[in-house]
Amino acid sequence: IISFAIIRYKLFVFNPAVFVTNIVATMNEVLIVFDSSREIQFVNDAVVGLLGYSKDDLVGKNIRDLLPGEKDWKDFEYHVLALLLQGKAVNGFETKFKSKDNSNIPISFSGSALKDAGSTIAFVGVVTDIRQIKRLITDVEAERNKLSVALAGVADGVFVVSKDAKILLFNKACENMFGIKYESVADKDIDQLIKFQDGDEVFSIRQLFPTKHLTKDEVIATKTNVLATGPGGKEVHVNMVSSAIAENDLVDLGAIV
Repeated sequence: IISFAIIRYKLFVFNPAVFVTNIVATMNEVLIVFDSSREIQFVNDAVVGLLGYSKDDLVGKNIRDLLPGEKDWKDFEYHVLALLLQGKAVNGFETKFKSKDNSNIPISFSGSALKDAGSTIAFVGVVTDIRQIKRLITDVEAERNKLSVALAGVADGVFVVSKDAKILLFNKACENMFGIKYESVADKDIDQLIKFQDGDEVFSIRQLFPTKHLTKDEVIATKTNVLATGPGGKEVHVNMVSSAIAENDLVDLGAIV
């Protein structure tokens, strides 16, 4: 009876086409299929939300019509179409697509060739909206610029190092203090550049790192009357305060000193 039911009612037999149709219909990303002449053969429903076009607006049109300018199109030809024609996949190429209201929408394009019996019959592209990512990057850059301006005016030397003691930030006061430029020390091990000596003991900056997981921003350690010697032999006596933030582990931060 069970065997008959499986055969008669096709229980546990799944049609791959049904899966594909449902996946395409529920995708948040725009799916575009176009042929070797650049003519769009298919787009999914997500195109309406991202670009404002209906399917009928785009099917039969040249994909060139989605690129806002000549330079955008040339870049797309070189970085996307040329690779697809060679049978190579494209992953995360960033460009802009033109919406129905002529807005330029930042997108990420990934694609590959659609083959049948070894021959390329079309190209499949997945278009991802990256407007929110672009806004976040802009916000982060703005905050970084504000931080740089603020630190440039601070009289105290401030440097930030990663968990492996590589220099991530070195403000103007630090540059003046040790006679070195940030550009020349960025991403270098600070212990290899500056010798820190507390009395007779030479210590590593790693001794000022947190030794436990932090749940809040806090001061980790303080040292007074430390002799710091820069790479040119310049000596300066300093008081040091080491701090860390709760997100230390997430952002590869050793300490803010």
